[in-house]
Amino acid sequence: MGVSIMDNTSRDENKAWSLLEKVGNLAILNFLFLISSLPLVTIGTALLTMNQVGKNILEDNEPYIFTTYMRYFKRNFRSSVKNWLLTLLFFVLIFGNLIMLENNIVNPLLKMVALSVVLIFLSLYLIVATFAFNLDAENKTSVKDTVIQNVVIGFQNPFVTIGLVLWNVLNLLFFAWLLTFAGFFLIYYFSIGFALLSLGNGSLIRRLKQ
Repeated sequence: MGVSIMDNTSRDENKAWSLLEKVGNLAILNFLFLISSLPLVTIGTALLTMNQVGKNILEDNEPYIFTTYMRYFKRNFRSSVKNWLLTLLFFVLIFGNLIMLENNIVNPLLKMVALSVVLIFLSLYLIVATFAFNLDAENKTSVKDTVIQNVVIGFQNPFVTIGLVLWNVLNLLFFAWLLTFAGFFLIYYFSIGFALLSLGNGSLIRRLKQ
């Protein structure tokens, strides 16, 4: 009886320490993401790297957060900067077209057709952009090959794709909403907020069939 109680206590303590270790790792990962995002042009690289390290933390396979983060960041740098700038460019083009449609097309039928086309492109954009900052990228892969690969993976894994897109869009909306509460915003996103995003992405990415 006494041994059983001691075993249970030991297991509970191990779980508590494991949880504390994970929270500490997430805080370090969050800090590294914030620092490496400061040049702005490196946000894409930082996002991909954070998601990769976050997936490792989720799998209990990340003893050296700083070292691994810097190694991944260096490996991802070239391709991710290019992907980030292209993502921003297409974001501006798509939403620019939405505004133009709203202001310049009067005929309801033409507006509906044009809007449907733009929404199709928006859906493909969300799929490609989501996978671009969650999957390992090789520097030698061209933009065209990356887009095709991400679209194929997206359609091969519809439920994971929908989950990833929704998770990231909801996080963007939550980010925008929390901006109205400056204190909570700073506490959440300067502690583990961004790193929690990577855990959600990692749990979904593990279900991919490539």
